[in-house]
Amino acid sequence: MSRRRWARRGVVVLLAVLVTFTGWLHNQRSTHPPAQPRAATGAVGEDVTAYPLVVHVTGARAARLLTYEEFDGPMELDSGGAWVGVTLSYAGIDTPVLPSGFELRDAQGRTFSESDRVDVMTRTAQPDEFFRTEIVFEVPTGALDGDLLLRALPSGEVDIPMWIAEIPLGRVEVDDAAPLEPVEGEFLPVGER
Repeated sequence: MSRRRWARRGVVVLLAVLVTFTGWLHNQRSTHPPAQPRAATGAVGEDVTAYPLVVHVTGARAARLLTYEEFDGPMELDSGGAWVGVTLSYAGIDTPVLPSGFELRDAQGRTFSESDRVDVMTRTAQPDEFFRTEIVFEVPTGALDGDLLLRALPSGEVDIPMWIAEIPLGRVEVDDAAPLEPVEGEFLPVGER
């Protein structure tokens, strides 16, 4: 065979390898942008809709001690920082809903999940049937140096990207005089939040 013929075959083989590699590389990259949650924002005292959830925050408070009733009497928990209680109610929009969780974000961008040292009652709420409860967070004292933001995460079958309810709580001051005693969860009469 002539040199020319080998050169042509070499170019064809090289192009075939290049096209194959390019196709493989393209398949390795996602063709869809990553699904980022979208934020539905609102203020304390407003209904905030983050499908399939509606959240209504009525207030927030903070204390150094937390008290609650146990079977064998009252219990008191101390925190190295502070306890933050956020009173809220939630309901489903067009389907029963149980939030998958709540997060508290401080001014420094740190995120805190609900405290696992306290049992907070949450229930599945039907459409337009609000359930009121107080979500409790245990945070370091420095987290209260600026504004706080509550994030409510919906559960169940949700569209991607999902919606997250974000409610600015503002600055929450610690009440050193009284311990935080979380409110009992309850279903509310129609029209109440």
